[in-house]
Amino acid sequence: MKVIRRFNNNVVLCVDDNQKEIVAFGKGLGFHDIPYELTDLSKIEKSYYGIEKRYLSMINELSEQSLELAMTIMDWCRINLQGQINPNLIFTLADHIDFCIERNKKNMNVKMPLYNDFENMHPKEFKIAQKAIQLISKKYNVYLSEDEVVGIAMNILNSEMDLDSNKPFKDFDRIQEDILNIIEKELNISIDKKTTSYARYVSHIQYLIKRVEEGSEDSEDDFKMYESISKQNPEVTACSLKIAEYFKDKKNFSLNHNELLYLMIHISRLTNREECYQMGITSKE
Repeated sequence: MKVIRRFNNNVVLCVDDNQKEIVAFGKGLGFHDIPYELTDLSKIEKSYYGIEKRYLSMINELSEQSLELAMTIMDWCRINLQGQINPNLIFTLADHIDFCIERNKKNMNVKMPLYNDFENMHPKEFKIAQKAIQLISKKYNVYLSEDEVVGIAMNILNSEMDLDSNKPFKDFDRIQEDILNIIEKELNISIDKKTTSYARYVSHIQYLIKRVEEGSEDSEDDFKMYESISKQNPEVTACSLKIAEYFKDKKNFSLNHNELLYLMIHISRLTNREECYQMGITSKE
C-alpha cells in the first residue's frame, strides 16, 4: 500500500493494490517523507474507503478525541444497522460532537426537532445515539441534555440515506439545489461546494428534506431562543424565512421556530464563520 498524502502525523491517504484510495488512521503514519510504501499494515488502526474529498479537509479542524469517539460510534452503526453506512459519517459525527461540546461550554441548549417522535420513527439509530451521548459525556466530563441524542441520531440517519444507491426521494437533489440558490440570492454570495462548511450544511439539509418529504412535524417550538438569535442576525433570519416559504409553497410543510433556529445556525456556519462565532453558536476557527 502506498501513502500518497499526509493530513497529519496520524492520518494519511493511501492507494491500495487496486488503485483505490483509502484513508488510514494510525500513530506515526504521517511521519515519513511522502510518498512512501507502507509495508507494515499492522500500523493501520482504522481505514475507510469512499470518503469524499470535501470531508478530508475537515480532518485537522476536528479534535482527536472527537474523531476517536466518532469511529467508535461508526463501529456500533456497522454492527447494529442493516445496509451500508456512509464512511463520511466519521467526519460529520466528529464535527457534530465538537459543535455540541462548544455549545455546552456556552450554555446554549438548542432544542432539536422531533425529539418526542424520533425514538418511535428510528429506534435503532436512537438507541445508538443514546449510547453515544453517554460515551461523549463521560469522555468530555460534561452533562449533555436529551436533545443531543437527536442530533447524533440525525447524523447516523443521514449516513444511511446519503449513499447514491439509497437516496430516498427522486427530487432530493433538486430541492437541495433550490435551497442553496435561495441562500446565494438572499445573501448575495457564491458558495464553494468544496468547503468543509458546505459539507456541514449538507448534512443538516438532507435530514430536513427527509422530514419534509415524510411530513413529520415537531410539536415543540422554542420562540424565545429563536427571537434572541434572529435579532442578532436579521439577514440570515430573512434567508431562513424564505426557505420556510419555499417548503410551504412547494411541499405544504411549515417549519417551526426550532427548525428555523437550527437552519439559521447552519446557514451562518456556511456563509460566515466569524459572524457565527459572534452569535455565540460555535467556536472561532
